[in-house]
This record gives sequence, structure tokens and C-alpha cells, in this order.
Amino acid sequence: LKIHYIIMFFKKQITYKQYRLIIKRCFSILKTFRNNKYYKINKRIKIDRLVPAYGTSAFIDYFDKYVEINNKKLCSKVLLSITNECSFTCKHCYQRDDKGEDLDINLLLETIPDMKKIGITTYIIEGGDPFICFDKLYDVCKEIGFNYEIILNTTGNGVTLEKLEKLKSVCNISFISFSLNSPNKEDVNFFMGQDYAW
Repeated sequence: LKIHYIIMFFKKQITYKQYRLIIKRCFSILKTFRNNKYYKINKRIKIDRLVPAYGTSAFIDYFDKYVEINNKKLCSKVLLSITNECSFTCKHCYQRDDKGEDLDINLLLETIPDMKKIGITTYIIEGGDPFICFDKLYDVCKEIGFNYEIILNTTGNGVTLEKLEKLKSVCNISFISFSLNSPNKEDVNFFMGQDYAW
């Protein structure tokens, strides 16, 4: 990080005062991750689930958030809810109360390049369950591409090896997250409201 910002300083993109402030901010945020367990995914080091892998351009973009742009601090993560459809009927779920129509997928696809331009590095995609609308999920992941990180939140229903391989061919998925509310099959089925949930 120091080298990246020294180069910015010598290119006169930031002042020395800004350089010192940015480094202070970066190391302050890095301290919050010092007790994390670091791990590798495809030879890339992760310091936190929501921080892009070390050594990638997305990692640098993540810390560039600490450079003040027009006195505004921009976010680095976005949550995209691409559908409210889900095959389960969990009693606690707020999505079943959402009677609105899903966002027009074309509008979302047109917006993703703008998100990239302002420095969004991590895209968390959920639903409902995004795998129910796999074509939408695929199009969104393809538009995001390989230079950014994607986290998928799903119930697990509809996930297949074929779908995962198709997604892997167009984007960088860091995690697929789903809940397992109990080690007991009957409890999971009861909790999620379907006898096939387990």
C-alpha cells in the first residue's frame, strides 16, 4: 500500500499531507483485521471475508476509499437483491412480505459499470434466492466480471455443479453463503417450511 500511495504522491495525484493521512487510515483499518485468520483462495490471500484478496486491483481500490474525493467517503461494498423469489417459507423471513416487483434486470446491468467507476469492489448478491433466477444471476455476475469479488447468499436450493462452473467461467466468486440453522434434518425442514430443505 505504501508503494501505491508513494507513486500517487510522486505523480502529484495527492499531497504529502494526504499521503500521510491515507497511510494512517489504511493501517488503522488493517489493525482491525490483525486477529483474523488469514487464508488463501487460489493463491490469493484473504484478510477478511468482505475485503478483496491481497495483491489484486480490487484490494487497492478498496483502500483507495480512504483517499478523500470531493470530501466524500465512498462505499466499497454493495448488496444486490436480484429477486424476492424463494422456494422456502421461513416464518422469520421479511422477503415474503415484499410484494413489489423485482428490479428490471436491464437497469441493474446498466448500473453495474457506474458502481465500478465509483470503486465498488465487493458485490454481495442475494434474493430471495438468486439461484432460482439463474439467468439473472449469471448476467449480473458476468457484468461484474473477474476484477471484483462476489459473495452469493443462497438457501442452497438450486445450486448445482454445472451452475457453479458456469458462474466461475465469467466472474470471481469468493464465497457462497447459506444458513444451516440446526444439525437436525427435521429442525431444518421445520424452520425453512419445506420437507426438502435439508
